[in-house]
Amino acid sequence: MSAEPVQLIAASLHGVDVIDGGRTLRLVGTCRRPGTDGEQPADQTLLLHWLRPDGSRELSVVTEPRLRHEDGAERWTGFVADVPIEQVPIGTTGMEISLGDSVVPVGAAPGSLASSRPIAVDGRRVQLFPSVTEHAEFVAQAYPRPFAGLRWKAALAVRT
Repeated sequence: MSAEPVQLIAASLHGVDVIDGGRTLRLVGTCRRPGTDGEQPADQTLLLHWLRPDGSRELSVVTEPRLRHEDGAERWTGFVADVPIEQVPIGTTGMEISLGDSVVPVGAAPGSLASSRPIAVDGRRVQLFPSVTEHAEFVAQAYPRPFAGLRWKAALAVRT
C-alpha cells in the first residue's frame, strides 16, 4: 500500500523580523495541508523559495514546523524560516513553498502587510509589500550604498 503524496492547500506569511543580533532574517507563516494533527509534527519537510520575476528560484530554505491553534484544534501548520541576511536575494522577489512535488504560492497575510516596515540591517534593507499576484512581494536592496535611500523612496512612490 503506497501513501498518496500530500497536497499543499494554501500558504501565507505572517511576520518578518531579524534575530541573531541582526544577522538573520526570520520569516513566520502558515502552510495548510493534510496530516498536521497530532502531538508531534508530521515527517514533512517544507521548503520556502524566493522567486525572481521570471519565476526562477533564487534561494530555497528549509522551514521548521510550529504548532498553531486553528479552528479549535492544535495543528502543525505553522513554519519558521531563518535566513542569513547576506543570502537574502537583492531585488523584488515572490515566494512559494513546496513539499515534494506540491507547490503553492506564499501570500502575505493582512496583518503582516499592516505591520510591514523597512528593516535596515547588516547590509540589507528589506520589506514585505502587497502584490497584485498571489505571491507575497519581498523587496531587498544592498544598504548603505550611494543613493540607496533615494532609490528606496522612488520604489515606494511607484507602489503607492
